[in-house]
Amino acid sequence: MDNWSKISLDSSGWLRGFLVILLLGIQFASLAGLTPIVQASTVTFGNTINLSNDPTSSGLPVIATSGKYVYVAWLNNSCIDCKSDVLFKASSNNGTSFGSVTKLSSTTNGDASYPQVAAAGNNVYVVWQDNATSAGSDVFLRKSIDNGATFSTQIDLSTGVNNAVDSRYPQVSTAGNNVTVAWWLVTTSHNSPYNIVAKTSINGASFGSALSLSTNANSSPAPDSGPKTSESGKYVYVTWRDGNSKIFFTASKDGGQSFSFVAPLNISGTVTGDGDLYPAIAAAGNNVYVTWTNDSSACPITCSNTMFRASTSNGASFGSIMNLYSNNQITDLNPAIAASGNNVYVVWTNSTGGNPQILFRGSTNQGSSFNSIKNLSPVTLTSNQQVIAAVGPNVYVVWAESSSSNDVFFASSSDNGSTFGSAQNLSPNVGNGLSPMPAIGTSGPNVYVAWQDDLQGAGDILFRGNGSPPTSPDVAVTALNVSRTFAYSGATANNVTVSVTISNLGSGTATSFTVGVNASRIIPIGILQTVSGLAPGLSQVLQFSWKTTSLAVGKHNVTAFASPAPGETNLSNNALVCPPASSGCLWNGFFVSRLKGDVNADCHVDIVDLATVGSAFGKTIGQSGYNAAADINNDGTINIVDLVLVSGSFGQQISPCPY
Repeated sequence: MDNWSKISLDSSGWLRGFLVILLLGIQFASLAGLTPIVQASTVTFGNTINLSNDPTSSGLPVIATSGKYVYVAWLNNSCIDCKSDVLFKASSNNGTSFGSVTKLSSTTNGDASYPQVAAAGNNVYVVWQDNATSAGSDVFLRKSIDNGATFSTQIDLSTGVNNAVDSRYPQVSTAGNNVTVAWWLVTTSHNSPYNIVAKTSINGASFGSALSLSTNANSSPAPDSGPKTSESGKYVYVTWRDGNSKIFFTASKDGGQSFSFVAPLNISGTVTGDGDLYPAIAAAGNNVYVTWTNDSSACPITCSNTMFRASTSNGASFGSIMNLYSNNQITDLNPAIAASGNNVYVVWTNSTGGNPQILFRGSTNQGSSFNSIKNLSPVTLTSNQQVIAAVGPNVYVVWAESSSSNDVFFASSSDNGSTFGSAQNLSPNVGNGLSPMPAIGTSGPNVYVAWQDDLQGAGDILFRGNGSPPTSPDVAVTALNVSRTFAYSGATANNVTVSVTISNLGSGTATSFTVGVNASRIIPIGILQTVSGLAPGLSQVLQFSWKTTSLAVGKHNVTAFASPAPGETNLSNNALVCPPASSGCLWNGFFVSRLKGDVNADCHVDIVDLATVGSAFGKTIGQSGYNAAADINNDGTINIVDLVLVSGSFGQQISPCPY
C-alpha cells in the first residue's frame, strides 16, 4: 500500500507537503532508534533438512505440532500436467528426521493451492482449495488419527453448501477432538454473493451443514478476504474482513456447532473513510486477541497503522481499540500475533522512511497495555513476511530478508518479549531466488521453521529445528573447477571438462547420492552421476563433460550440487555456486561464453582477432606461444580451423558487451 505517490508539493499545497516531509523525518528518526536490547536469548538450530528433495518445484510450507510430532505440508508442481498437489511429511522425534512424503490431494484435473494444517493429540488435519471444477474451487480436507502415518480419504467440504460456486482460503483450527474449517465462499445469490462459512466435526469423521458466518464478505479474491480462526478449549473464534472493509468477529462456545455466543461483530470501528485489512487472531485461555491494519484517512496523507483489540471473556466483550504505534505511519502492514497465558505479542512490517523493518510489541497483562516497540531486523535490508509463535516465556519471530539473496532470519526472547537476542540467518547458503514465505511452529522447548528455497535450481522446502541431529553423513561439494574458463557460442568445439570434488565431512557413511552440475542454475551440464559408499573423511573427484556450443553469449555461474544421502541432515554445504562462493571455486569470476571468434573478448570480431590467431598459428597446448583464446574449437592446436571460425564471424559485434 504505497502512499508516497499521494504526496503533492504543488503551489496550493506546499505547506501541507512541508508538514508531511517534516513528519516523516521525525518518524524515521524515531524508528531508527528502535534497536533491540540484546540479551543472551538465542536458540541453537540443528542442520538444514530438505523435506521435498526432488527436481520439481515445491513451495508455500505450513507447520503444525503436537508434542514430539512435527507436521509440514506444502505445494508441489510436478509439471507433468502442470497441476499442483499437496504433499505432507511428519516427524516423530522433534524434527530430527522425517518420514516419507505423502501426496494428499487426489482430484484428477484439479490444481491445489493454499494448504493449511492443524494438529491436536494424535489427530492431524490438512485442508486446501482445489479448482476441481471449471466453475471454481472447492475446499478439501484429509485427516489422520495416527500422527500422520496414514490419512483418511479426501473430503470435499464444499459439497452440499447451497448455491456454492467458488470456495477459497480455508482456515483450519483444532482443540481436543474438535476441528473447525472456515472459508470464503462465492454463491449464485444476487443479494449476498460473498460469504464466510464454517463446518465443524468431531475428529473429522463427518461434518455437519455449513454455518453462514457472514453474507457480506469482502469481494476481493485474495487471502486477505478469507477468514482467520483460533480455538481454545470449546471456544472457536473467527475474524474476517467484510464487504465494507471492516474487521468482523464471531465466537462459538460449543466447539463450532453454532456461533450464536457472539453474533458477527464489527470490532474495528466505524470511522468514515477508513479501511481495515490483514486481520489476525490468537487465543489463550479465556483471552482472545485480534490485530489488523487500519488504512486511516486521519493523517496529512493516507496512512496505515497496526491496530489491536483484546477480550478477556472469550469474545463476549472487547476492550478499546489500541493503535500499537502512536505516530502516523505510511506503511504499517500485515500484523502477526501470538498468545501464551496472559501474554500477547504482535509483530508487523513498517516502511516509514526507508526499507521495510520488523517491529514488535508485547503485553504481559492480557493486552491492557504494551511494552515499548522493538525493531528486530537489520536496518539495511528489506524485511517482511513475518510470523510469530510463543510458548511459556519464549517468543520466536521469523521473517524474510531481501538483498542479493532472499534469506530467513530468526530472533528469540526468553523473557516474555522484554529483550531479544541477535537475529540469526537460518538460510544454509546465499543465492536463494525465491521469496522464502517462512512458517513457524513450537512445541514445549522446541521451535521449528520451514521455508521455500531454490538452491538446487527448483523450489525446495527447507526445515530447521532446535533438536539435536543424530550421527549422520555430511556430503559437501568442496571444490569446483573447469578445464578452461570460456567458450565460443555457436562454435563446434571439444567439450569443457568440469571437475567436482565431493567430500563426506560427517560421521556416517554416505551410502548413495547423486551429483550434478548446472550452468546459470538451470542449464544441465552432462548427466547426473551416482556416488556410493563414501566413507567419513574421504573425497571423490567427478568429471562432467560440457558441450558449450549452444550456450548463450554472456557470463554464467556454475553450480555443483549433491542430493542428500540417506540420514544426512546438514544440507548447507550440498551445493557450491561459482561465483559468488568465496572458497572452493578454483578459478576467478564467471564462465564466459564469447561471441564466436572474439579472441580478445571485446565483443567485436575484427582484424585484431584474426591477427591473434595468426600469431599463434601452429602452436599446440604446452608449447611456448600457445594461446588458449586462439584455440577456438578447443582441440589443443591452433590451425586453419580456428582461422576459418574467426573469419566466418568477421564483422560481428554485440553492444553493450555482456561480458
